Amino acid sequence: MRPRTSWPHRALLLVVAALVLLGVFAPAFAHQVADWVLVSAAFLVLIIWIVWYVAIARPRDPDVRARKEARRAAREARTARLRAQAAGAGAVGRAAQAEPPPQDAEGSDEAEDAGNAGQADQEGGPSDA
Repeated sequence: MRPRTSWPHRALLLVVAALVLLGVFAPAFAHQVADWVLVSAAFLVLIIWIVWYVAIARPRDPDVRARKEARRAAREARTARLRAQAAGAGAVGRAAQAEPPPQDAEGSDEAEDAGNAGQADQEGGPSDA
């Protein structure tokens, strides 16, 4: 089944059909009627209809409102999920900072030597060739 057309669509169809019939059966009259004034008036009406649709009709459309609400809910869910992940990562990071790494009596000297070697590389020590 075809959906019913609204009255503005029917009116537009009748105007176009009338202009075509005038062009076929009375070309001189159609040339006088369908000049730039008619085109500019039709363009002006089209612009007014578009502004009315965007400013008044579209925000009141229930489908648009439902999609807007769904996007808002999805954005809030994503934000909550990211905050939970960040809180979980922060807790793991705090736990890792709270526990010092285990060190042996012998391993502590090696760790200090390794730290000094890293400083020598940064200061331009013998490893810079």
